[in-house]
This record gives sequence, structure tokens and C-alpha cells, in this order.
Amino acid sequence: MSNILSYPLIPTVSGEDLLIISDVSVKGNPTRSVRVNQLVGDGSGSVLSVDATIDGNAIMVTGGPITYSGILDFQFGGYDTQYVNGVGDLASLTSIPTNITLTTTGTSGAATLTGNALNIPNYAGGTVTSVATSSGTFVDVSGGTITTTGTITADLSAAGTASASTYLRGDNTWASLPAAVIPIRYLAIVTQAGTDIPTASVMVNTTGATITYSYVSAGVYHVTATPGIFFQNTTCFWITPSINGKPWTGAVSIISTTVVELQSIEASTGVAFDDAMDQVTFEIEIFPAP
Repeated sequence: MSNILSYPLIPTVSGEDLLIISDVSVKGNPTRSVRVNQLVGDGSGSVLSVDATIDGNAIMVTGGPITYSGILDFQFGGYDTQYVNGVGDLASLTSIPTNITLTTTGTSGAATLTGNALNIPNYAGGTVTSVATSSGTFVDVSGGTITTTGTITADLSAAGTASASTYLRGDNTWASLPAAVIPIRYLAIVTQAGTDIPTASVMVNTTGATITYSYVSAGVYHVTATPGIFFQNTTCFWITPSINGKPWTGAVSIISTTVVELQSIEASTGVAFDDAMDQVTFEIEIFPAP
């Protein structure tokens, strides 16, 4: 067998190219062949080298290109007297304006920064020579005309007396606050059974009157106040029906200043009937006459 001392080079190595190796896993270490991609991976990739570049001169990149394995190293350059400008280059700190000189040249136009000089025009619009005053419908204003120094005073001009119990009315008058309208009130829980007189558990009674109940006929009852307190147009009634057997509604009407009539009426027939009221809320409010 001849000895081959050299082989021609392969310009471009492919993953399918073969290498001659000795298989130590088999007795006798027979010679075998293996593809390149079996040694470096599955051959599915196509990257042959990796390198890096960066704009500007502030960062230096070393370590590339990498054709098999390696590390790309990124390092900042420059000195503590430099900074990185907007294009990635190192620049001297002395190029940043530090000592700004303010000027006020001109009376119009935009402010400008040229080198270390900031110019803001003097936007003077005029000079006040006098301030006059005049009164309105609701406010008296005094103190003018002021040509040098002075004080302007404003006071409400309304008639009457300003106090915690008055308000400024639309006719420029201090008027007394109207008294609060508070009704007198009666509230009771009412129950009625058979032909018995309704019974009431009184919760509130600020009317000053004694309230009693009487039986008139089926579903019709009188409520009597001593002295009389029931007046048309100032007395309000509320009754909250309870469901006790048949659905029903309550009706209240003023008979006189001392008597009102209370009815329990079946909803489907409109006929008054007993045994309807069971823990019913009955409320009366009486307002002062206008």
C-alpha cells in the first residue's frame, strides 16, 4: 500500500465532505469515514462566520470574524473628559456650552442661542399711565383714577343688612332667609281583623292631636283627630298595603277637619272588605297653609 504524504486542499468545506477517522469503539480500530456535519452539528444551518460593526467611534468591537467559535467583545473607548454625541462619536466636554450669557436685544422675534449667548428679545408691549374705576349694578368700585400708586376697593351695593341669616336677592337686596317648611307628621302600623276596630301601633305623632279609629262597615273605617287637623290642600296620606289573602289597595278621603275615611278595597272587584290590613304602614303629613 502506497503512502500518501499530502493531499490537495478543498477551497470550500461542505457539510457533506468526508473525513477518515479510526473507530475506537470497534475492536481493531478499523478505519471509517464521517461527514463534516456529523462533527459540527446537524448541518441544517448556513452561517459560516459572524462579525460585528457599529456606527461611531465610541465603542470598539474585537474578536471577529468568528468562523467556528469565539467571543465578540464590545468596549467603550474615550476618556473621562469626553462624552458620546448623537451619532455615536466621542466628543470633548468643552464643546458643550456651560457659561451662558443672557442678552435682551430687540423687541420681537424668537429667542436664539448662538454659541454661549442666549438672546431673549424684550417683548415690551406698552406702558400703563392710568387706571380708572366704575361701579356696576351690584358692585360699587372706588379708588380710581390711579396715575401713580393707589388702591381699588369693591363693595356690594345691595340695600339691607348682610348677615348669616340673609341672602342677596335678585333685586339687589339683602333679604331674610325663608323659614324651612316642616310638616307635622303621624305614622302608625295598623292591623284590622273581622269586624273589629283597627288597632294602631303609633311610631310618630307630632300633630298635637289624639288619633282614634272606628269601624263603619266592611272595609270602611274612620280615623278621628281631636282637635281637627285635616285640611284640604295641606294634608297628605300614604298607606302601604300588605298581601293578606286577596290583593287590595288603600283609599283615604277627608270627611271633615276631624275625620278621614280609610278603606281597604279588593283590587279585582273594587269592593271594600275586612281582614285586609295586617301590619300596614299608615302615614299622615300636614303642611302649613300657604
